[in-house]
Amino acid sequence: MKNSAIAERKNQSISRGVGMTTQVYAERAENSEIWDVEGRRYIDFSSGIAVVNTGHRHPKVIEAVKAQLDRFTHTCHQVVPYESYVHLAERLNGMLPGKFDKKTIFVTTGAEAVENAIKIARNATGRQAVIAFAGGFHGRTFMGMALTGKVVPYKVGFGAMPADVFHAPFPVPLHGVSVADSLAALDKLFKADVDPGRVAAIIVEPVQGEGGFYEAPREFMSALRKICDQHGILLIADEVQTGFARTGKMFAMDHHEVAPDLTTMAAHDVARDLWAHSDLKPDDIDVLALYDGFSIFVPYWLEALGFCGHGEAPHFIADGHIARTGSVPVNTGGGQLSAGRLHGFGLLYEACAQLWGEAGARQVGDARTAVCGMGGGPLAGAMLLVRDCRRSCQVPDDHEGKSAGLTLAVALLRAFDIGAATDQGELRVCGDALKAAAGEACALAQAMTGPLRALSGSGGHTDRRHRLLHQPVSQERRHGIGGLNRRDMSAAVK
Repeated sequence: MKNSAIAERKNQSISRGVGMTTQVYAERAENSEIWDVEGRRYIDFSSGIAVVNTGHRHPKVIEAVKAQLDRFTHTCHQVVPYESYVHLAERLNGMLPGKFDKKTIFVTTGAEAVENAIKIARNATGRQAVIAFAGGFHGRTFMGMALTGKVVPYKVGFGAMPADVFHAPFPVPLHGVSVADSLAALDKLFKADVDPGRVAAIIVEPVQGEGGFYEAPREFMSALRKICDQHGILLIADEVQTGFARTGKMFAMDHHEVAPDLTTMAAHDVARDLWAHSDLKPDDIDVLALYDGFSIFVPYWLEALGFCGHGEAPHFIADGHIARTGSVPVNTGGGQLSAGRLHGFGLLYEACAQLWGEAGARQVGDARTAVCGMGGGPLAGAMLLVRDCRRSCQVPDDHEGKSAGLTLAVALLRAFDIGAATDQGELRVCGDALKAAAGEACALAQAMTGPLRALSGSGGHTDRRHRLLHQPVSQERRHGIGGLNRRDMSAAVK
């Protein structure tokens, strides 16, 4: 079977409105790789437009699907409901921003979620008008198109859009539009085009996706909240693209000091907790190892950890602060591009190498402290490493009840005389027997990721430490996406 032959069949049977980026037809996929019908092997950098963020055919996903198939494949929840539907709604309600009671409805697409949000807003307020923003994207249905602030390619050729939808400029300093400009335009809109007493909702993306990946400034979102409260308008956060940890927190609105009334989505602050367990502050840190599987996480981590203010990360980076010769060098080992998606393990190793003074040509002076920011969203964690482990920190008695990843890190660090504080508590990780620590690490790793090669050693502080995670993954799988390749991980201390 040839890709070209299938493409020809596609052209004959499928509308050309269904655009495709490639003409590579998938036969199978595994982790971060895809094989086409001609047997060619590709690295999947798109990850299903980022929805396959744990890799293709993740074992836990496969297991969950198989378990469900053994029960039932489908029943209409409106006719014969099921508990898992209720459980998921409960979990989402507990995660959403805002200190008020919440309810959830599940629909098929982001556009459908937006349409229902508008319907709810209109019904709840008894009003009809809706305000959206230039550059915003809210779907390809007619109401979605009306709300979308771009003509090409979304509206052109489709005629009149639904009425009572108004647009205001979105604040993008790069394009000469300030927060003050946007708010002034919104005020003018209320004076010239629509009575605020007729407006049911203001809908906004916390980060514009199709508009150019522009983040809504904090003061802008706070101002919208104030305007909505003043006029009885509902604030809708369209998180179809930003929800489910795409911005470093579970929801993009978690970065703001206000909560929306309605949230649409397609799918805590660890930094604060980290500093709470140490007398060190950002100014005391020599090296940073930050998750950069998605490049946007680095600026988010810089801001969350307090190395710069909210919205200041681009300038902080541009001024050279994160270069190897800067004030806080970031990812001296090359980050994920060099480490092959090792996530916390790769970041941890590089930070430890810097503290041991064994980073070679990439060594950052006399590095004594480091911060690791690992992962993003609900999987995020942070660890503060200190070369002088004689600091007053103790392993919590209940640390075994913490996350497996944290406990594994504790076991490994304990063997190699590195002191650490994490967002989940302070740790004393020095002086324990290497063999005991290695055994604990292997046992945990077995449960987490599958077999690890045995860590050997006789205990105490040894010069073997620099071989920690020396062989993290096979060369063939260095490019793994989303951390799935942890199941292939092997570690050795020789």
